[in-house]
Amino acid sequence: MEEMREETVDIVKSLVDSMSFTMTISSIIDNGDGTYTLNSCNTYYLQECFKVVYEGVSWTITNVDKNVSITIKPVLGTPPIPTTLELNVYDPYYFHGTVIQTNLELEQISNSSLKTPMIYLLEVLEDTFFNDDNRLEREADLRLFFLTQANFVDWKTQDTYNNAIAPMRSLCYSFIDTLNSSKIISNFAQYRVINHTKFGVYMTDKGYEKRIFDDNLAGVELRITLPVVRVNNCNNFC
Repeated sequence: MEEMREETVDIVKSLVDSMSFTMTISSIIDNGDGTYTLNSCNTYYLQECFKVVYEGVSWTITNVDKNVSITIKPVLGTPPIPTTLELNVYDPYYFHGTVIQTNLELEQISNSSLKTPMIYLLEVLEDTFFNDDNRLEREADLRLFFLTQANFVDWKTQDTYNNAIAPMRSLCYSFIDTLNSSKIISNFAQYRVINHTKFGVYMTDKGYEKRIFDDNLAGVELRITLPVVRVNNCNNFC
């Protein structure tokens, strides 16, 4: 029987799609000015200026004290005082392709909240396949970028670390946790994470010479050889 082989880009998509996070809130503080501070020991990759839906209401995040609290204000109106001790974290978007192809795709999305935070899989990909007696079907050499909007004009380097690098590292580590718990990914010994304060072409001793995409993006790069387990039926193992 012919062995079913998914495209690597689709395997990564299924892994990204399986990611879902809920922030557990330890306490809620009414700041008296229409904003509320939600205390939590894990703020995941939540960022200032992003919107969350909480208790059926859309809120804007005005401040993030990483793994301590977030502060929110309603987008419209005056909602009831929040009491729920869980908040669903917004999902990342997934893109794959060459730089030129992906940039053209991103240009068609004018609203930044509909494309970031993003997990971008750079192509061209190289897969190494194994014979049938090997538990692994393939090893895929991946370069994944965890990216979000950045303010290149007003932010200093530490601002970029606080507002982009730190949350995108959290997203990257969450993806690693997803790989470790997946039934279709075997154990891997190592991976590399690289900070990009500006997602662009880096020149040694000169810094970033030009942007990769038209959007101003910052975040981290994950380089990993992904060991994919052989699957001999059509069940979804993710």
